[in-house]
Amino acid sequence: MSHTPGPWKSVFDDETEDWRIVANGWQVADGITGDPKNNDARLIAAAPDLLEACEQVKLWADEADPYEAADVLPLIEAAIAKATSPEERT
Repeated sequence: MSHTPGPWKSVFDDETEDWRIVANGWQVADGITGDPKNNDARLIAAAPDLLEACEQVKLWADEADPYEAADVLPLIEAAIAKATSPEERT
């Protein structure tokens, strides 16, 4: 799975009063409603960085003492899968 390369950033559109997520001149998402300090838009903008961090922690966890990684590894694997697996349709 590939995503739009980062960095992503959240931009408030004064005209529509919605948030947009942009990356390298490309619009990644729009229509995110909320006040000018919208936490959802900031979290979405951080997604590529968070995925990269999870992938780095997984590399560490794969090499670490299983006891040290036991608590974090399932969380990291679930986050990576959620970000990279095709969307399930029900």
